[in-house]
Amino acid sequence: MASSRHPTTWRRPPRISTAELIASGADSVDLHKDAFRERSKAFMEKLVAYKTRIFTEENEARASLTETKAKLQAKARDIEAETQVAKAREIAMIDEMAKEREEMAEAEAAVAGVKKQLVAAKAKLADLEREADHFTAIVDDWQQVRQREQSILESSATAIQPDIQVLESALGCVIEGMPNEHILIRFWNIDPSQPDRECTFVIDPSGPQYIVPSSSPRLPSMGILVDRLNDNGDVFGFIILVRQAFAKLFSPS
Repeated sequence: MASSRHPTTWRRPPRISTAELIASGADSVDLHKDAFRERSKAFMEKLVAYKTRIFTEENEARASLTETKAKLQAKARDIEAETQVAKAREIAMIDEMAKEREEMAEAEAAVAGVKKQLVAAKAKLADLEREADHFTAIVDDWQQVRQREQSILESSATAIQPDIQVLESALGCVIEGMPNEHILIRFWNIDPSQPDRECTFVIDPSGPQYIVPSSSPRLPSMGILVDRLNDNGDVFGFIILVRQAFAKLFSPS
């Protein structure tokens, strides 16, 4: 700390002349010791104040340096932590980008596979369309042939229809087509008491064996007759035998 006293103004001591001292005959010489002491004391006070100020400033600078160093170290730790976080994010982004590239490659491979399948499907579709066109042409030709045959059959049927009616009337039998490929056979002139009474039965030839799903009236021997039909395949003979069986139902004997 600097002294609160005002420093003594320094004054240069007067020159001492040896010749003058000898000429004066004085017993002593005034060396101005008090002034010297005063100046020495003021110098020491200034020196102590300077040292104190330098020490204080040095301590303050050291404290400031320590504080600044601590702040810089804390800042460095923060920067290091942020750097580690940034590195972790960068690694995660690199991994994510690698994963996305892998997924993109897989997607591109899948798309290429689908495109290849689509090309194959289009080629197969073109083959199927050509095949369908071929079968359509065949069906059209077959339908035309069938229509011609149907026309011929209808013309023939029209021509022989009077003869068929004469035969049906004479035989007392009519054979008619039914849905699901069934055949209806109708008989009359079987019951002597009622010549117009009809006896009917249905044949189903669509399966591997002939079936008679219904008959009117019911014939007890129908099962045996059907077995014989399936053995020999003689449909017309079977119709004759069924007519005879119906006739026996109404025979007086």
